[in-house]
Amino acid sequence: LALTPELQQEVTAFLDERRLLTTQLAVREAGYKRIAVQVAVVARPGTDAHRLRTDVHQALDLFLNPLVGGLDGTGWPFGREVYLSDLYTCIQQVDGLLNVQTLQMAWLDETDQPHLGERKIDLLAHEVAISDIHVVTVEAGE
Repeated sequence: LALTPELQQEVTAFLDERRLLTTQLAVREAGYKRIAVQVAVVARPGTDAHRLRTDVHQALDLFLNPLVGGLDGTGWPFGREVYLSDLYTCIQQVDGLLNVQTLQMAWLDETDQPHLGERKIDLLAHEVAISDIHVVTVEAGE
């Protein structure tokens, strides 16, 4: 999803012809805020733990996807925060899940340093969320 110089020129020229005279135009590459999740879940009785772990990973990867993620599945909106409650909703929809025991999220900077998000992670206007490494622990339910 890189913005090549040619594409940047093409988009700038297209928008420049249509902008108001007083509007300043700046075309830049999107910023990606890498989101990592650590979650402990309890499986329903009879649910395969390995399968549930894989399904939770896939649900998070899909939800935190710039192109097909977000609440409506049409891509992560620019500048939209990542809320812990949204991640709960995403995970709780996975088949075979009894409940979510613990859930933490963090964003990773350029040096892979994690920064914990209590209830939400803020994004700048040009940023979108993108899935990073997740740690999913599954406990067998009774």
